[in-house]
Amino acid sequence: MATAVVCTPLGFSSPLGRSIERALEDAAASGALCLSGRKLREYPRCAGDFDLADVTDADLSKNRLGEIPIELCQLVALESLQLYHNAIRSVPPSIHALHALFYLNISRNQLSSLPVQLCRLPLRVLVLGNNKIGSLPPEIGDLKNLHELDVSCNELQEIPPQLGNLVLLRELNVRRNRLQHLPEEISELPLVSLDFSCNCIIEIPIVFRNLHLLETLAVDNNPLKFPPAQVCVKGRVHILKYLSRNAQTSELPRCQLSSQPVQSCELEKMGVRGKTWRPDSGIGSESSEKRLEVDDDICPDSAQEPSPNEATVEHFPNGAVEDAIPHAALELFDSLCFDEEFDDNMSNNALSSVQVSTEKLPFKKDSGISNQHEAHKELHDGKLNGISKEEIQMSRSSKQQPDASAEDLHLPAFGLKPRSAFSLASKRGLESLKSGNFTVRRRMEQMREEMEQIEQLRQILYEQLCEDIPEDLGAALLDGVILCRLVNRLRPRTLSVIHEPSPAVPQLSMAKCRRNVDCFLEACCKLGVPKEQLCLPHHILEEKGMVHVGSTVRALIENVTGKAP
Repeated sequence: MATAVVCTPLGFSSPLGRSIERALEDAAASGALCLSGRKLREYPRCAGDFDLADVTDADLSKNRLGEIPIELCQLVALESLQLYHNAIRSVPPSIHALHALFYLNISRNQLSSLPVQLCRLPLRVLVLGNNKIGSLPPEIGDLKNLHELDVSCNELQEIPPQLGNLVLLRELNVRRNRLQHLPEEISELPLVSLDFSCNCIIEIPIVFRNLHLLETLAVDNNPLKFPPAQVCVKGRVHILKYLSRNAQTSELPRCQLSSQPVQSCELEKMGVRGKTWRPDSGIGSESSEKRLEVDDDICPDSAQEPSPNEATVEHFPNGAVEDAIPHAALELFDSLCFDEEFDDNMSNNALSSVQVSTEKLPFKKDSGISNQHEAHKELHDGKLNGISKEEIQMSRSSKQQPDASAEDLHLPAFGLKPRSAFSLASKRGLESLKSGNFTVRRRMEQMREEMEQIEQLRQILYEQLCEDIPEDLGAALLDGVILCRLVNRLRPRTLSVIHEPSPAVPQLSMAKCRRNVDCFLEACCKLGVPKEQLCLPHHILEEKGMVHVGSTVRALIENVTGKAP
């Protein structure tokens, strides 16, 4: 029985020709043309014998085509075209006839340029990787429907800024090119994935911090100087945070204080001479920004300038007045006169009128303070822990006397929490309370003992870790890093993971602080510290039980070393 002779691309009959014929028949029936991996050098001549007008998918990849066949550009219903891994050197202008094409893959060919007509197609995915393309046409910005663009492994030296017009672009791959900089317009795109690794990029634009939808960022193998290498190796989150921090620094107003200590010339503008003022660390807050700021209306251009020894609380916004008060004095006064749930409205109203008077921060009381309002606070619903009205009057009268130094109280500062606004009693007022009431005297004695124990704890940590421990011990231990280091110092490799701040993220989140504290307490249990000597997590995280923390540390050292610290 004789076999039928069919037309093949090379003009003679063969089993390969018969397989191509079957592929064309299937394409006419199904709408999907698959001629991949058949070593074709040209489009099959016998394809005209079949009705391919309804073909929507065409795959001619892994062949030896030198150009895109004109016959393919006549398939107007084509939606997907794959021509990767051929030897195509150019794209014909007639490709603009494919009005329905949304997927085009011409990677792994020998393209050196793109025709403008290609940018008129309704493409959603364009893959041009592993070619020899030296530049992208500015008309690339006309591909308004483009979701994915891959131009990796080419010879691009720059990206046209018109790329910022691709408002639907989600994935951009420019890996392994010759790029030296990235256009800022990329930051306006809703990118989910960005890969510009293996280029010559030195700096990532600060505006890239606005890529809030970004999930994947590849920057490796670039001579990056901004951000520095130690930030880039930590990945996307650290890079974006670094850019955000630098953007905030560069956008600070002229009169706003920086994170550096305020110099004497700046303090003189604020009416304070000869003192150095530092913002608080902000530990435990959501933002890493410093909280001490100065508004423009306190600049020297103001109509009325305070005298060198006087300043009012309006000069310190965002609660900086409370930071100016010695911390231990705040704790003492709160324990005497205030309840934790003092009326918020009363506190907010008092904040605008209260003044602070100490020798360390020489502010004088302003005449605009309401005495009635102060008296109402001091006599508020009997929340004075047993202090009589006569003693309060004595305290109030003593405030008219010259100010006393907070250092004379022998109370070192410790962790400061946001508090209700109030006027700080001077030394004479406190002495009158001490001499007239046993409860107050006992409370002061307890506070002295606690301060001594906290100072002993600081000394113990210094001796064990051989590093300086900050004066504000509560804030220093809040993130649990020092306590975890102590455990590994006493018993090496006890804790395999310790969450520590980095240059990109100088402040740990509260979740990581809690994990460090939990790891410390678990290690104490494993090392034999009795449960009754263990402190609770909130003693560390809320800075409310430094005495309990000191007991736990002493028990830990004694159980591990066998010696009392």
